[in-house]
Amino acid sequence: MGRSGILFDRLRAFGATCTCGLTIVLGAGSNVARASEGAGGTEAVPVIESADPAPASAEPGVPSAKPGEGVVPAPPALPAAAMAAAPAGRETPKPAVVTDSRTVVAPLAGALTLVVPLMVGSFLVARDDNPRLQNIGSTVMLAGFAAAPWVSHALAGRWGRGLAFGGAALAASAATWIVMAARDPYDPNLGNRKRLPFGLLITTSFFFGAAGVTDSFIVGPEQRQP
Repeated sequence: MGRSGILFDRLRAFGATCTCGLTIVLGAGSNVARASEGAGGTEAVPVIESADPAPASAEPGVPSAKPGEGVVPAPPALPAAAMAAAPAGRETPKPAVVTDSRTVVAPLAGALTLVVPLMVGSFLVARDDNPRLQNIGSTVMLAGFAAAPWVSHALAGRWGRGLAFGGAALAASAATWIVMAARDPYDPNLGNRKRLPFGLLITTSFFFGAAGVTDSFIVGPEQRQP
């Protein structure tokens, strides 16, 4: 098969991998929407109010006020223990903390985007008797490495981290694909030294993709006020 046939095979493999990644993202988005709708209705916390305390009655022996006799002396103050035991007039509820469900689903979707193409591509690369399938497998793996950081961070709204890790993984994957197009690394007549750029670049692409997914798990879910 000529170079044009191998090129079309790589493009089809890349398109299939991107389609799988888009399906994972859309499925995760629908799950997030359903979780947000389920958590939308929050129950109001009842506020407990106590009845106004009854007016203190005059102690025995204290004369009551009569017209023209002046002001009645105030009763003695209550002890501090009795005041502490009196119920509070109003209890203020603590604000509830809500976890954004997108930040929980996004790392899992990114991990699937990384692991599934890696497994499928590894099975294809293991076919030593068919260099065409090996090229397709490498393309599938590179597409997963490049897409995983974007899925794990951008789906959660962390565009800065997605740009940092995803841009590095995409650049390494594109460089690997260019090296593969210039020189087939699975050509049995190719020397091992000439395969070194391919091995170095595909390893770098995997490193950036895995680092982006790992970082999405380390950052963890964000908590916000409802």
